[in-house]
Amino acid sequence: MNLSNCPQLVIYLILTSLSIISSYLVTNQYIKVNDIQTHVMGNLIGHMIGMIVISVLLFWLCKHNYHTIAWLILLLPIIFVFMILVLLITAITRGRRKHHPPHGHWR
Repeated sequence: MNLSNCPQLVIYLILTSLSIISSYLVTNQYIKVNDIQTHVMGNLIGHMIGMIVISVLLFWLCKHNYHTIAWLILLLPIIFVFMILVLLITAITRGRRKHHPPHGHWR
């Protein structure tokens, strides 16, 4: 199977690679502790293992023509973030809303 048949995998690999590179650069730049290299490498290895697992899953889904499920897995984090933002905004606006008494009541 060709990677052009699985755009979900290509998008995932690009985004994850950028995430790993930026995580490595930011962690090295701002944390200056003597023993930090082990923590940075552990973080990178964890990201890479996760990337390999999800990549294999996406590849398998595309290979067996489950493209819709592959898109869903790719977009699931974005859907969750959107839902959390909507719930957060709703909670904030409900907390600020003034409670008016119903019609016919003086208090």
